[in-house]
Amino acid sequence: MRIQTQARPMPFTEEQMKQVFDTNIIDFAVRNGFEVEKGDRNTVHVKNSGGLYFFNHGRGFYCFTTERKGNIIDFVIEYFGKRTKAEAIETILSCGACGQTGHIVNPTEKAPRGEMVLPPKAPNFKRAIAYLVQTRGIDKEIVYALINQGKIFQSKEDRVDKRTGELKTYQNCCFVGHDEAGKARYCSMRSMYRLKQISNILQNGIIQQNALYSYAIVFIHEYK
Repeated sequence: MRIQTQARPMPFTEEQMKQVFDTNIIDFAVRNGFEVEKGDRNTVHVKNSGGLYFFNHGRGFYCFTTERKGNIIDFVIEYFGKRTKAEAIETILSCGACGQTGHIVNPTEKAPRGEMVLPPKAPNFKRAIAYLVQTRGIDKEIVYALINQGKIFQSKEDRVDKRTGELKTYQNCCFVGHDEAGKARYCSMRSMYRLKQISNILQNGIIQQNALYSYAIVFIHEYK
C-alpha cells in the first residue's frame, strides 16, 4: 500500500529566497550597525569584532576568532541571535538592503601605522647567546651572524611589577624583522628563562609592529 504524503509548503517563495541570497552581506551588516574597514584585497574587516571579515563579493563571512563561516543566513543566526533559518530569512527580507547585489558602502581606511619602537638593548648579549646556543642548540656562527645583521639582540629594561610594585629588570631575546629598506618593522621577544613567548609584548612600546615583516633567515648556498 502506497501512502501519499502532502508536501509541506515552503514558508518563503523562490523569489524571496533569491532576494535573500542576492543581498550583499557587507551592506546588510552596515545597515545594522556594523562598521567596516579595508582588510586585504579580498576582504573587509569589521571593527571591534575580534577577527570578523566579509568577502568583497558580498556572499559570505569568516571569523578567525570563532572559526565560524557561512553565507548571509548563517551570519544573521550567528550575530543577530536568531534561532532558526526562518527567523534569519525574515530579518534579511525586512532590511532595506535586501536584493542589493552590488556593494555600495565604502569601507573606511585603516589608521596609518606609527613608528615601531624597539625595546632598549642590553650592554652585551651574553645571556641571549647562551640561550640560543646552549638551550636552543643553534650553531654559534649562525647566532653571531644574525646579531651582526641586527636580527637578534638582547633587551634590558626596568619596569614596575604590577603585582608587587617593585622595580624589576627584564631581559629578553629579541628577534627583529626588517622591510626591504632594512628598517625594523617587527619584533618578537622571548624569555631566556622559559620556552614561552613573552605575552606582554604590547607593554614594551612595541605597539606598531607589522607581521608582514616577521623575523626570517635567508640562507644562500654557494655552489662551486
